[in-house]
Amino acid sequence: MYSTLKNYIILVVILVLVGFVMYSEYMMNQLENETETVSRIYGRFIGSAGSEDTELNIIFDEVIQKIKFPVVVVDTAGRTIASTNIERGKEREAISRLANIHQPVEVKYLDIPLCTVYYGNTKARSFLKWAPYLQIALAFLLLLIAVLWFRGAKKTEESMIWAGIAKETAHQLGTPLSSLMAWTEFIKDTEIKNEMMKDIGRLEEVSERFSRIGSISFKSIDINGILADSINYVKKRIPHLENKVTINEDYRTVPHPKIDDGLISWAVENILKNAVDADSTRIDVKSERRGKFIRLSIKDNGKGIKKRDLKRIFDAGFTTKEYGWGMGLSLTKRIIDLHGGRIFCVSREGNGSTFVIQLPIDR
Repeated sequence: MYSTLKNYIILVVILVLVGFVMYSEYMMNQLENETETVSRIYGRFIGSAGSEDTELNIIFDEVIQKIKFPVVVVDTAGRTIASTNIERGKEREAISRLANIHQPVEVKYLDIPLCTVYYGNTKARSFLKWAPYLQIALAFLLLLIAVLWFRGAKKTEESMIWAGIAKETAHQLGTPLSSLMAWTEFIKDTEIKNEMMKDIGRLEEVSERFSRIGSISFKSIDINGILADSINYVKKRIPHLENKVTINEDYRTVPHPKIDDGLISWAVENILKNAVDADSTRIDVKSERRGKFIRLSIKDNGKGIKKRDLKRIFDAGFTTKEYGWGMGLSLTKRIIDLHGGRIFCVSREGNGSTFVIQLPIDR
């Protein structure tokens, strides 16, 4: 919905901008024609009027009073015979400047040259000259504001959807978990009961993680310990993982950031599982401090990600797996965003992938 609405707004802004530019161009041409006509009339009067003709002198005064732009009239010998809106004594300099603005108007009467008129622009035309640029700047500013507003609105909507789904999932898991715990009391086989309790405990942990998305809790925790626990969990839960995948751990001394340990563990586990699903045989996990951030990198030597898919891997519903839901990395990004951090991926098809998480040290 937001994408379609944004496209319509962009189209409307472009159409309005084109309309403004065309209207400004039309007005500029009209003003230029009027300016040339008035200049020609002025030159015609100047070239044909005698100083003793009282009627024409009155007309000259009326014309001159209405002219709001610079005009210089020279006779056929090149002498200045009249000017208006030009500083006295600066007529020759003005002629060179005005000649570059408009083509001088040659005034004739019965094919006899009377004079040449040099003229400039009115203030209105000078303003209209820059109007298209101002309109373009304003249009881009409005477009930028619209894009930022849509982006903010989309993020807010996504946050509300995520929180709603998370709380509802946690709520829906609660009832069957309570029932399963009650049924375990009727199981006599101790080994089976213990295994069931482990799985129920895991389901309770998943339910708790979903509930935390709606109400995250921050506390200072050793991030290296979280990485180690997540790796141990993945090793135990994925069949034969240790036989086919080598996980190398490189933990540097880093401060304890304020994070939600359950959610960060979930994010790391999602990335590790993706690395395993990418047919990796080696995964390198590293933590280090980079300025005001703690940088976590998870690098694999799997099949990598296609260039056209790289920008979409964190979009909800996007997946390259045959039976995937496309929620793992989207959920991971959501968790990192909640922590005020950043996650990105560097990958090339056939050469593995590196996921990088940056978490702020101070919140």
